[in-house]
Amino acid sequence: MPNELAVYHYSAWFNNARGTQHHDGVLLLPVISTTEAYFAARQAIANDLGVRVDVLNVNSFAYIGPASV
Repeated sequence: MPNELAVYHYSAWFNNARGTQHHDGVLLLPVISTTEAYFAARQAIANDLGVRVDVLNVNSFAYIGPASV
């Protein structure tokens, strides 16, 4: 199962010089089954938004379904 890919939706926000920034996005990631994988997913969200993970606030993170490749 760790090699399977899945689609996840996230809603997150962070503060910067322009104020609070809210974002929604979709990521293709390996299926999350461990705490370490979840923290890697948070890092992927931060990378997607171009911010540091320590300023990121994730409101929701949802499994959408398996990826069809």
